[in-house]
Amino acid sequence: MRKEDKQQDIKLPFTVLKVLVSVVFFLGLLFCLSSGKVSIISISGCLAQAGSDNVATGSNSDNMTLVQNCEGQSPETVINMIFIMMMIPYTITFLRCLWVTGLKDIHPWPTGRALVLGLATSSAEVFGLLLFMLKVLTSVEGITGVLFMNNIYIVQILYQFIYEVYKLIWPHRTGERDPSWKWMGIFMVASVLSLGGLVVTTYGVKDSTAGWWIGLISTLLLSFAWSPALQKQQSVSSTRSMCSCDSQDRSNNSKDASLINKTGEDGGFNSSLLTSLWKVLLTPATISLFVWYFQIGDVSIMWSLKSWSNITPDHPAFDEMMINIFCGLGGYLLAIIACSTNAYRIGFALPLLLGNIDAVLLVFIAPLCETFLPNAACQIDEISYYLVIPAAICIYIANSIAVWSLVAQSPTGILEKRSQIFLLPGYNSMFLEQWLVLSRRTKFNSRKQFLRRTKNLRNACVYVCSTMYHESEEEMEQLLLSLRGIANDLQDEGQRHFESHIFFDGGCNNGQPTAWAQQLITLIEKTVCSVGDDAAFGSRWDTPYGLQFSWTIGLKNMPLIVHLKAKSKVRSGKRWSQVMYMSYILNFSGK
Repeated sequence: MRKEDKQQDIKLPFTVLKVLVSVVFFLGLLFCLSSGKVSIISISGCLAQAGSDNVATGSNSDNMTLVQNCEGQSPETVINMIFIMMMIPYTITFLRCLWVTGLKDIHPWPTGRALVLGLATSSAEVFGLLLFMLKVLTSVEGITGVLFMNNIYIVQILYQFIYEVYKLIWPHRTGERDPSWKWMGIFMVASVLSLGGLVVTTYGVKDSTAGWWIGLISTLLLSFAWSPALQKQQSVSSTRSMCSCDSQDRSNNSKDASLINKTGEDGGFNSSLLTSLWKVLLTPATISLFVWYFQIGDVSIMWSLKSWSNITPDHPAFDEMMINIFCGLGGYLLAIIACSTNAYRIGFALPLLLGNIDAVLLVFIAPLCETFLPNAACQIDEISYYLVIPAAICIYIANSIAVWSLVAQSPTGILEKRSQIFLLPGYNSMFLEQWLVLSRRTKFNSRKQFLRRTKNLRNACVYVCSTMYHESEEEMEQLLLSLRGIANDLQDEGQRHFESHIFFDGGCNNGQPTAWAQQLITLIEKTVCSVGDDAAFGSRWDTPYGLQFSWTIGLKNMPLIVHLKAKSKVRSGKRWSQVMYMSYILNFSGK
């Protein structure tokens, strides 16, 4: 009982600390997701006020508001702000991929098919985002725009349902997990609800000035562009890109390529390098085309120096632009850290689960809406209530099923690489929540990775090796206290096997421990072994190199093995001790 009480006393502070850190990630990521949504709705409302005489701005409200009126502002300046919000993530992604790869062949290049697919989805993303920002959110009610945003998951939900049906019909053709009626039923319900929500939302904007098809097309374009199945195909690498013309080196390069793939590297960085460059080039051309075609503003004025010089802190939409830029990047970094630090479900999955409803509630609650959003985004007529409420419920249930099934059930390991967390490098600050969900590697789109990680975790062994010679008693005690701390804090690593080895140079003579070795043994029995424990005296064996003593220490009974080297049997010196423990681990213990 005393040992169990000690274990609980030691475990409690770490559990509390873990929960507190997870809550910090939860609040930070939820704030970034919510602020990002508010910023794009606000800046689109500002564009509607500045550039469209047909959009009613609503009557003045007595409630406090944080949104400045954009009437009389130049629409071209607001369009330039939207352009900056789109270009910054693309530019950051391009520079990051260029820095990581350095255009070197050690990073595999994508296949031709993957590259064509990447360019196609990148074009769909740029077109979909600009349609959303320039037409959908400026011409529909705020709640309708939020519902279109939340429906970006629809392609992946339908794909997953079709895939589950395919596995039931041809169960041995996929080579992955067994067919499941449960998952087929879950995604069937999600598909019906998602389709129903999209149909009702589209029907509600049939009389919109932008046309009912704008919201539908932009939603489907983004849902197609960010589909995990298509993202995964974009990172397929070509081993030929790593092979030189010399046939003698071809086999070695192929082995290197396979090793890179095994360590988690794929064609994702080089693929994103090319696709982000394509987005940087395509975005200015597309935004100019849309401004001209939809007559939102004057293209020549938009690219003039005067229009760019109007982007100052005094502009009504400047705060929204900066919030979107920093919350997008900050939310992406928080998501990566939360996925890498064992704060996954609270710090990552839960904010995404709640992110489906926060913007809906914000638009529905009039005082909150009028505080953070333009008046035009808060106006909901009586007929819209009858359509929006059931659509919002259907979409929320479908998205909750998708987020919980695809994300919450696929936790990451500790300190995993980016390529093991997300399908592709980069992020999108416009719709950060949707991007994080759809680009996340899960048990459904990367099943082999999760099976391999589970197998590695179950079969992993951690060896803590150190060398000694004539260390003082204080130095020996410090090492032993560190080992005791490791042995007492293995509750989160219960599936791994831990061992500790100390290789003592000149530790025995004529089959007996020397005075220095005896000092270490005495400290072990006093420092890391429980008083009155039968194992406190350890076990002793004669070995070809001298003597070996063994104890089990800590609350998890971690083995501690001390190897006493005899100068007459094995070479002396700490460097030879290092060679010895490497050989001992690799050739003996590791087998």
